[in-house]
Amino acid sequence: PFLFVSGREVVSDRALLRGLGITQVVNCAGLHVRNHFEAFGPAEAAEAAEAAAAAEEEEGEEGRGPAKVDHKGSGSSIKYLTLHMVDSAHVEDVTWFVYDVIGAVEAERLQGGATLVHCVQGVSRSCAFAAAYLMWASDQASAASGQQKAPLLGFQGPKLGYAEALARVKARRGVASPNVGFAAGLTQWAKLRA
Repeated sequence: PFLFVSGREVVSDRALLRGLGITQVVNCAGLHVRNHFEAFGPAEAAEAAEAAAAAEEEEGEEGRGPAKVDHKGSGSSIKYLTLHMVDSAHVEDVTWFVYDVIGAVEAERLQGGATLVHCVQGVSRSCAFAAAYLMWASDQASAASGQQKAPLLGFQGPKLGYAEALARVKARRGVASPNVGFAAGLTQWAKLRA
């Protein structure tokens, strides 16, 4: 799997993220949830490098080999796309962000990575974007079917509308329930793509 959905409870557990192979996080609740493992800025990266060098020297002198210091600024940092959205049917138009999220998820998939899309509870914003990605992917598979390419993500047959895509998300995350504004936006988006 390369696309995961959750609430904020998962995003601070580095071991779990690594275990799932998560290489990118789409934070749909940037106003409420911080990016826990985002790469350091230049000043913090310099401090981390100095600390790592000092630890390597210390351990190397004791004959145990170089120390492995895991800083969020190291090569193992997680990429982030942060959206400062509110979960409101009357304030946000989810379609403003759809192509940014789809582009990030697809780019990571093509590089062999996995993306976690999360919001506060993992019910509305994140599930709306998971459904949008599935709708888009079914479009791509439908377009490719006449070109003798393997179907993307195992999609065969007609394009997925919003209800069908949400049903697939709900099959994996039973609490999925995008707010009425997000649902209306994605339903309209589906009509525009038809």
